[in-house]
Amino acid sequence: MTVLLPDAIATRLRATAGADMNDYVTRAVRQRLLEEDLAELRDRPPDERLGAEAEFEASDAD
Repeated sequence: MTVLLPDAIATRLRATAGADMNDYVTRAVRQRLLEEDLAELRDRPPDERLGAEAEFEASDAD
């Protein structure tokens, strides 16, 4: 995927990421996706959260 950034942002990203910008961006995207998933789980009604935990425990026992 190619992402076009304004020069000012690209310069800051290069300075922060160092030599391996691809790895830095990949980790940042994964972190953001994890944050979104955790927020979505947190915002679920308690009944739905318990169902997800029960499903996980059931599959873990297999």
